Amino acid sequence: MRVLRFWPLLQLSPRRSGPGFVDLTADQLAALAHTLTEEYVQANMPGLTTRMEYLIARLEDNVAALLAYLQEEQRQGAFTPAAFELSIGMGADAVPPVTLTTPEGQTIQVIGQIDRVDTFTKDGHTYLRVVDYKTGTKTFSLDAVYNGLNCQMLIYLFTLTRQGAFASPEPAGVSYILADPAPLSGTRQEAAATQP
Repeated sequence: MRVLRFWPLLQLSPRRSGPGFVDLTADQLAALAHTLTEEYVQANMPGLTTRMEYLIARLEDNVAALLAYLQEEQRQGAFTPAAFELSIGMGADAVPPVTLTTPEGQTIQVIGQIDRVDTFTKDGHTYLRVVDYKTGTKTFSLDAVYNGLNCQMLIYLFTLTRQGAFASPEPAGVSYILADPAPLSGTRQEAAATQP
């Protein structure tokens, strides 16, 4: 059971707490993690076994740790979350995709869903940062971007600055947040020692 499956819990926390999220104490973060986890479990996982209850308790600890990480990340800068799970596409609440036309007359649109959009307003401009939550490991490579690979986040940022979703938008950057690290490699004995 990976933490990212429960990412809606983490998305709800800043929404539910609002701007006060960055000021929550460790105890308040733990209580928020407990409440969100309980709500999710009751809605999606009825009739838990003892083993599952143990795993949920561990997951709750991970959620609390991730909330603390997100809180610290937000404290270190002027950007604040403005949108969660923002769709780019044709839906009613979606940001329309940018349409590009090839020299051959074909049209291209990139659609998708942005995990989080952060904003910072200064001098009448809204600076945008696209945030993507990742599991495992992820590295950003300018060489890959130069060769047309791993451009999803930059295309999302490009779309947001051109489609009127934010007032006077300016691109500020993209950020990967490691939500669920890849497990460390080890021996069978080490793995067995971590089991209940």
